[in-house]
Amino acid sequence: MPSHTLFLNSVINSRSSVRRPIATGADPENVYQSPLNFDGPSGLASSGKTLSINYPTKATGEVFNNGHGSPQIAFTPGDATVTYDGKTYALLQVHFHSPSEETINGEAPALDAHFVHASDDQSLLVIGVMFDAGSTPLPLLTTALDNEDGFTADAPKKNITIPDLSSAIPKGDFYTFQGSLTTPPCTGGLQWFVATEPQSVTADQIKALKAVGTAAGLSADVGNARRPVQPLNGRDLTITQASSASRVAAGVTAIVAAAAMLI
Repeated sequence: MPSHTLFLNSVINSRSSVRRPIATGADPENVYQSPLNFDGPSGLASSGKTLSINYPTKATGEVFNNGHGSPQIAFTPGDATVTYDGKTYALLQVHFHSPSEETINGEAPALDAHFVHASDDQSLLVIGVMFDAGSTPLPLLTTALDNEDGFTADAPKKNITIPDLSSAIPKGDFYTFQGSLTTPPCTGGLQWFVATEPQSVTADQIKALKAVGTAAGLSADVGNARRPVQPLNGRDLTITQASSASRVAAGVTAIVAAAAMLI
């Protein structure tokens, strides 16, 4: 396990256009990879646990092009947290893929957002939300695109305030499983949640997000770097109910202290 500081730095501030290969050995941390295809929640058992979303109305952070063709917001750790199975995780960053890396019955929605969190013991938890084209914009994506200082991968980071974070993740049912990062180093052993119901973004937002990928040298047809769907490999796939909770600041002391040196 890398040092806490190096570990957080690789997750929060990664700028890379190189997609490195992943290990393929018998270690479950490598076998259980993301993203996945979903055939619908029908017939899936409950995880028996609750995902508690502790996001404030307003948060602070930095926005930049992550080199994978997406604006990425690196949040000030401790501003927002989630709690699952008795453990609290601080929100570190959110980035986007268009089309979505996750698929439904083999079809990719217009885009996805991946919210990456870490706990004091360096465990990672990712919440994925898929989006289809519609009439309602995604405020978080608007904030990211409007504040990015140019679409090039070497554009400077910009300090921002995110005024709409509390509405970024829908409440309801989430697919629940063990998985990995979908961008290098594709680290395994992550707790994953993906909302079962796609949300809405506008056609203009989809076009603007793809422009970030095009500026990074990616195919205009793809728009943003996206990893192919990975096999389930026998892992459990369950359903967890997500709900809002009162803002809490406990359980993220080490994350805040280490990340303060980085962002």
